[in-house]
Amino acid sequence: MTSWFTAADCRLEDFRAIVEQPTQRSDFPDAIDVAQNVLIYPGDLPDTTEVRAELARALMDGPASWCSGARSRPTWSTAPPRSSPA
Repeated sequence: MTSWFTAADCRLEDFRAIVEQPTQRSDFPDAIDVAQNVLIYPGDLPDTTEVRAELARALMDGPASWCSGARSRPTWSTAPPRSSPA
């Protein structure tokens, strides 16, 4: 699989099947709310492996959408994320 998709790779029916599933906030512990099936995250999320994994899971296996309360552009770098303290 590549990171680029063509029109032939995407079907609206498949996308709708994912985004129309009810989203449970309890499945996404860093989210602060769910509004119309969109996960809402605070603007001050830590840049950790766990948070990045949750956001990726939301896009890949969850509601396929999320938003952050940040009022400015994210400052995350392309450097490897820090691990959360145990």
